[in-house]
Amino acid sequence: MNRPETPQYWNHADIHRVILLGDRETLDQIGMLERQASEHGAMILESHTFEPCEARSHDDLRDVPAVMNALRRAIEIRADIWVPHPIQDLTREQHIRHIDLVLEQHGLDLILGQHLAPCPEEGINTIDYALRQEVRAVYDLDRAVLAAAGLRTLAEEIEAALADAATRQHEMPADEAPYRLAHLEAEYGLMPNVPAPSTPWDQRRDALKELAARLTKSGMTQTKAAEIIHGLGHRPPSGGAFTQVTVSMLLQGRYDRGSVR
Repeated sequence: MNRPETPQYWNHADIHRVILLGDRETLDQIGMLERQASEHGAMILESHTFEPCEARSHDDLRDVPAVMNALRRAIEIRADIWVPHPIQDLTREQHIRHIDLVLEQHGLDLILGQHLAPCPEEGINTIDYALRQEVRAVYDLDRAVLAAAGLRTLAEEIEAALADAATRQHEMPADEAPYRLAHLEAEYGLMPNVPAPSTPWDQRRDALKELAARLTKSGMTQTKAAEIIHGLGHRPPSGGAFTQVTVSMLLQGRYDRGSVR
């Protein structure tokens, strides 16, 4: 039996992790869906399901907890969302469009159908395409007006505030780091032996990756894990502060390709 041709989309090593979204009957096919995902170079990280017809009966997806949870988790762990039966499960084109636009704002994709094809850039139909163009035009106009006024968007203000807070965050002296680790072990169990922050990155990377994995596996958020690693005095190879994004990259092995000092 010939292996299905993998779409060009899946040739990117950093976007093969997906969250499954569909109704309860879709989850009953999980074995088959896992095989389909694997055949197209993807891996299902977790599944979020709702009752049959639940999405159809709501105008606002905020009233469908499974969809909200799937979007939240996708943004948290940087994974795309796969809906194997979009019309059957989500029913309304507006629901598909809204999920895709939310993911798009975070650099993620909505994957549709049995062949794991990304949602078309031009939308589901002509009306969908027109609405997307309208949204983008509004965003572009808004950014242009703010730039002309010397102002920043709310997203830029939040990002700048977070970066400033991370930079000014209290850092523990190196000789106090063992006490912080001892406190972590008392709460979360045995922690890996992490080299001093002054150690070259390629000698710290694996230990920091193991530390982040232990913390997040215990239920801690990646943001909190980043604060702890930052508080121990460590920096990512590119400099700056550890954040949710850099912890996610560390856990995904995005720093494994080479050593950076």
